[in-house]
Amino acid sequence: MLTDQIYQDVLDGWMAVYRDGYLADKVLQRMLKDYPRTARMAREIVAQSVYGILRHQRLLLATIGVEGEIPDDKVQDTLLQAYLKWYGDYDQRYHWRSRPDWHFLEQERKKLLEIRAYRFSIPDWVDAYGYRNWGDAWESILASLQQIPHQVLRINTLTTTRETIFQQLKKLEIPAHRDAQVETALHVRQWTPLWDLPAFKQGNFEVQDAGSQQVGAFCHVQPGMRVIDACAGSGGKTLQLAAAMNNKGKILALDTDGVKLEALAKRARRAGIHNIETRVIDSTKVIKKLRDWADIVLVDAPCSGSGVWRRNPDAKYRIEEEDLDQLIQTQRELLVSYQRMVKPGGILVYATCSIFPAENEEQMNWFENQSIQLSRIDQQFVSPASGDRDGFFMVKWKKEG
Repeated sequence: MLTDQIYQDVLDGWMAVYRDGYLADKVLQRMLKDYPRTARMAREIVAQSVYGILRHQRLLLATIGVEGEIPDDKVQDTLLQAYLKWYGDYDQRYHWRSRPDWHFLEQERKKLLEIRAYRFSIPDWVDAYGYRNWGDAWESILASLQQIPHQVLRINTLTTTRETIFQQLKKLEIPAHRDAQVETALHVRQWTPLWDLPAFKQGNFEVQDAGSQQVGAFCHVQPGMRVIDACAGSGGKTLQLAAAMNNKGKILALDTDGVKLEALAKRARRAGIHNIETRVIDSTKVIKKLRDWADIVLVDAPCSGSGVWRRNPDAKYRIEEEDLDQLIQTQRELLVSYQRMVKPGGILVYATCSIFPAENEEQMNWFENQSIQLSRIDQQFVSPASGDRDGFFMVKWKKEG
């Protein structure tokens, strides 16, 4: 049921992303903390509505005639009504501030749905670029990126088992199922404030998509190894690698962002992990000192994030075509530089959460033309069209020696 607080929070949350440029997940995390834990339904409505409006944002704005504009309060009201009527649970009894002409809006929407870029709410350049790369398969990929994603847990095998967490969720009447491909992944089928669960606070699981977990498994780390996560960020894959190593050996988590590394260290403490060392990349000396050091180097490179747009729908509106060109150049620079940290006989893994070949297979081929010391031994593409996971690309090379 829609209440005044839910109404205002949905619109405030969406405007914080659309107008003010904040990240949707950060906005919602901050906003939902103000709700009592017992208000589970209200929290779900707010979260799903903000994400839902973002998912269909371009089509909604164009339908009501304000694409590219900052809508006033009355137009925001119409936009929320349109979203709930077409994609959610529309409550006619609520005291709405506007009275839309639904016949006119339905006609406008019908015309716009004939245009693929509006149908899937993506920028025109993304649609043209994606079709050039994927052809007729582009439609199914876009359809998959419009789906509401599962929440996926990565079980911390240092402290518990997947079956234990599965049974705990069952007792809490939270529907879940085990992933068939990744033994640490557990899918939650309804929106749940997972950070409120005791098992999360005890470090027994992290939230991490099954496709992302496949990247960690693809690295095939072993206890006792020396491993570098070269673009660690806040450490989702770093923690996964540490657990796979059973806290034995050493992981260096590198990143240019010290704040993210501080968050990683905090998460590691909660998970009971003690074989991670963080280092800020503040000069080229950091990389030079690690030459030939690692058994495995993971370069989880900055990318378009196009493979995770259903989970981060606001991201598809942020990226420009020139940004993609810069990302491709950055990825190449990282590969050339970070390969030096792999010891002879060691493994280099390159991964993205992109669906674009220019960031994936084309980068793989480009890099192989630059390096004669590395031989490809495996590659995988996880398509978001598979239905239950985000899109990822990964490739593995072995260094001579």
